[in-house]
Amino acid sequence: KPNGKHIILTPDWHTQWKSFYEDFTHCRPYNVMALRDLLQIYNYKNIEVENFFQLPIVWKYPTLKVISRIFQILTNVYGARWLTEKTGIKFFRWSVDTMVLGYGEK
Repeated sequence: KPNGKHIILTPDWHTQWKSFYEDFTHCRPYNVMALRDLLQIYNYKNIEVENFFQLPIVWKYPTLKVISRIFQILTNVYGARWLTEKTGIKFFRWSVDTMVLGYGEK
């Protein structure tokens, strides 16, 4: 649609490759580069694509991304989910289960 805006939020393949296909609705994995290429191929303009943490506290305090990145190195999706289940602290899971956020305009 002319002048339309397209926002895409999809699991980040780099952080969720082990668990990606556990959700039967996941058809094709994407990372930042692949999503940017997809938007370019379809002639979107003003394209922005980035890794996205589903943690509102990280939106408020972006420096917490460093802690999330360190946690990604120390554990995987399953370990983070287990920690969240045992402690109730959602920060563990959502530090590891990151998304790719894409934006483009027609």
